[in-house]
Amino acid sequence: MQYGFDGLAILNGHGGNKPTVGSLTSSVGETLTETEVLGLTYFDLAAPFVDDYRDSETGGMSHGGEFETSLMLHRYPDLVGDDRPATPHDEPYDHGLQDMFDGGPVSVYREFEAYSESGAIGSPALASAAKGEALFDAVCEELNALIESMHTRLA
Repeated sequence: MQYGFDGLAILNGHGGNKPTVGSLTSSVGETLTETEVLGLTYFDLAAPFVDDYRDSETGGMSHGGEFETSLMLHRYPDLVGDDRPATPHDEPYDHGLQDMFDGGPVSVYREFEAYSESGAIGSPALASAAKGEALFDAVCEELNALIESMHTRLA
C-alpha cells in the first residue's frame, strides 16, 4: 500500500475531459503500482438506464441539455433560468458525438460558439427536478456499487 491507500477513483464531470482522465488513470497507475486506479466520467454510469428517463431524441442530452439541466433543477434550481430554448446538436460527421449517450469514434474540435451561443445544446426545456432526482439517485447507486466493488476486490 502506497501513501496509506490502496484504491483511487478519479471521477470526471466534463465530457471534454474524458481522454485526459483516461491518460491520467494510466499515468497515475504506472506511478502508484500498488494502488488500484480507476477513472470514469459520472454520466457514463447512466448509459444503461438513461433511456428510461429521457424524453428527448438523440441530441437532446448534450451540453446543458435535458440530462444536465434536470440534475441542476434537482440540486441547484436557483441556478436554472426559465428561458431554456432547445438548441439542436448539429454534428455534421455521422461518426462524431451526437449526444452525451451517443458518442462516435470521431473527435471533432471547433469553438463552442459554433454549436451554441448560450452554451446549451440539446433540449433543456424537457428537464425536470423529478427527473434530475431520479437520475442523480441512480447514478449515485452505480457509483456506490463501483466503489464497493473496488473495496471488496482490494480487501
